[in-house]
Amino acid sequence: MKIYAIIDDDEKKELAYFIYYEKINECYIEIRDDVDVWDLPFILEHFVRNGKRTVDPYHTLLWLRQRVVPSDRQNIGMILKECGLETYDEIALFLIADGRCAQDSCYIKRIKNQQLPPEIVTRMSHRLVSATGYGQTDYLITFADGTVATIELSKYCEDFPWIKRMMEYAYNISEAKVACGGSCISWSDKWKMPYDFFYAHAQRLPFSEKVLHQFANQSRMTTQEVMSLLKCTRQNVNDLVNRGKLVPIDTAGKNYQFYRKDVEALL
Repeated sequence: MKIYAIIDDDEKKELAYFIYYEKINECYIEIRDDVDVWDLPFILEHFVRNGKRTVDPYHTLLWLRQRVVPSDRQNIGMILKECGLETYDEIALFLIADGRCAQDSCYIKRIKNQQLPPEIVTRMSHRLVSATGYGQTDYLITFADGTVATIELSKYCEDFPWIKRMMEYAYNISEAKVACGGSCISWSDKWKMPYDFFYAHAQRLPFSEKVLHQFANQSRMTTQEVMSLLKCTRQNVNDLVNRGKLVPIDTAGKNYQFYRKDVEALL
């Protein structure tokens, strides 16, 4: 993760922070609490007007695209060559130009994690780490601060009509993904819910994410662990799988994962 301050060069003031996950080439923006709408570039000011200071990945890209040359530019091939790029990459172009454009006096500057202001650090501790759907509208959620919670979205349709609309149109509402940095849960570019909704409304469970991971690890076994417990060879384990005596829960790579209770039932 790399962090860049978005700075107004005229006012010499940090407005927000561009959070970039290089390995997955995704990003989002955090806006400072002490910045008002009149200080911010277009799109970012829209979020503050609506009481939001975290800009999700989709709208971050919309803002970013206004600041770089479009992909259909007539001489785009020459521009990419000058920038040392083989293919069009809007984030790469944005970083190469230090986020500058002719629309305003803003630019970006790389900073260290410890240079983030306290309110941004607090926000990031409330971020979503995982959201596992079960049932039709229920989620088991873990947050960056280690807390675990559960929420049933259908209970909030009356207070938040947009949730009902989303449930009517979003496909497979229980199969959502956590966006980069845990800024929101997303079903599509259009249908998403911000992290702060879940942090404010989800019901906390009386154990931490660490306990949840311990439970998950203790309730499953690898192929090697099955061989040790049953005192058998890998071929024997494969035979049990082929005959349906053992059903793996994870078949990635050479080693299967099994529920411990299923293995112990064979003892």
